[in-house]
Amino acid sequence: MRARVGWVPIGVIALGVVVIIIGAVAFVTGWGSPGSNGSEGAPDGLNKIDHIIFIVKENRSFDNYFGRFPGADGATVGRTSTGAVIPLAETPDQVYPDLAHDANDAAAAGHGGHMDRFDQLPGALTLGVNHAYTVMYPQDIPNYWAYARHFTLDDHFFSTVMGPTFPNHLTMIGAQNADVIGNPQQSNSRWGCDAPASTFVQTRSAGGQLGTAFPCFNFTTLADRLNAKHIAWRYYAPQAGQQGYIFSTFDAIRHIRQGPQWPTNVLPWTQFQSDVAAGKLAPVTWLVTDMAESEHPPASTCLGENTTVAEVNAVMHSRFWKNTAIFVTWDDFGGFYDNVPPPKVN
Repeated sequence: MRARVGWVPIGVIALGVVVIIIGAVAFVTGWGSPGSNGSEGAPDGLNKIDHIIFIVKENRSFDNYFGRFPGADGATVGRTSTGAVIPLAETPDQVYPDLAHDANDAAAAGHGGHMDRFDQLPGALTLGVNHAYTVMYPQDIPNYWAYARHFTLDDHFFSTVMGPTFPNHLTMIGAQNADVIGNPQQSNSRWGCDAPASTFVQTRSAGGQLGTAFPCFNFTTLADRLNAKHIAWRYYAPQAGQQGYIFSTFDAIRHIRQGPQWPTNVLPWTQFQSDVAAGKLAPVTWLVTDMAESEHPPASTCLGENTTVAEVNAVMHSRFWKNTAIFVTWDDFGGFYDNVPPPKVN
C-alpha cells in the first residue's frame, strides 16, 4: 500500500460534505448565496452550507480512478481499435510519458461513442504496457475511495470540454471556455494575460470555425457574479515561476489579472491550510496545486492524494467543517480509458 498522510476517520466527523467528481465543474449562483437562507426552489439543506471549496486536480478519467468502485458504472476491461477486449492493468504511481489528451485525441479515442481507440493515443504505449488501459486499485488511492464510500461519488459526470486543461479550467471559473479547445502554445509557462506576445491558443466557434486567440479574455466569471452579490472568494494557485502557474486560470481574465483583486484574492496555494487554521476561509474557494502535487502524469498520484487529504483534513479540524461542501474534481480525461460515451451537448 502506498504511503498516506494522517487521514481522519470520516465516519467520526460526519458534518461536512465531500463530493468526488471527474470532470470540469462550475456552479452558477441561482439559489441564493452561501450562508444565506436560500430561496424558493433551493434543494433541502442548501442553506446549511456557508462555504464551498473546489479542489481541482489533473488528468484522470472516471474509470482510471474509480472503474473498480462497487456499484459504479466503471470497467475492468477495455475495447481497443482492433476489436479486442483487454483487461485493465493496475496504473503505476507515476505514468510516463504523459498521455496525449488534446481535443483531437479526445475525439479520436472516443471514436464517435464507441470508446475503443485509446490504444492509438500517442505516448500511451510504453515498454509494452498501454497506460491508457489501466485503473487504480483501492490500495493505490485509499483515501479517495474512502471519501467516495463515506460521502458522494459522482458517476456519469463529464468534462465540459472534450480537450485538455486550459479550456476546462476556464469552465471551472467562468462556466464557459471562450471557444478555447486547446492549451496555450509558445507560452513560456504563462497561460494568461502575462504570456509572451507570440502565445496563442486554438479556438472553435459555435459554428465549428477554427481559429486562434491570445489567452487573455474578459468574459464574466463566477468571481464577478460573487462580487456583484458581495460574496467573498479566494483562488489559491501556484505563483509565477512555479511549474503549476499554468493552472492559475484567473491569469487569463484581464480585468482580474490586471485589477485590484489579483494580489488580494489570487493567493499562493500553500497558504490555504494556514489560512483555514487561522480561521480564514472565503465563502467560495478554488484550490489548485503545483505540478508535482497535481496528479498530472508523470506526477505521483500518491503525493497528489496526500496533498488533497491534508487540505481536506485542514477543513475537518477547523470550525468550518460543519458547514462546508468540498468538491474534489479532475479537469480532463488525461488520455486514460473510460467506457461511458460522453453526451454530445453541442
